[in-house]
Amino acid sequence: MTVGDDRVRDLTYREARRRLLRAGRSQLTRHTATGRLDDEGNRIVDCTCGWTGNGLGWAGHLDHVVRSALGN
Repeated sequence: MTVGDDRVRDLTYREARRRLLRAGRSQLTRHTATGRLDDEGNRIVDCTCGWTGNGLGWAGHLDHVVRSALGN
């Protein structure tokens, strides 16, 4: 691999990072969450957008939000 290839990869990474940060600022602020326990003691996450589920589902929900914002 040449130095030029490293530079291109670095610029691609930087642009992807910028896009991710921009999407996070614009989209994730609408997806804040609160946690609570249901009647059986299970942790439930409630998103301000109306989504409700468990912690693992919350990670998937945020992944979907970011991917949608990035156009993927």
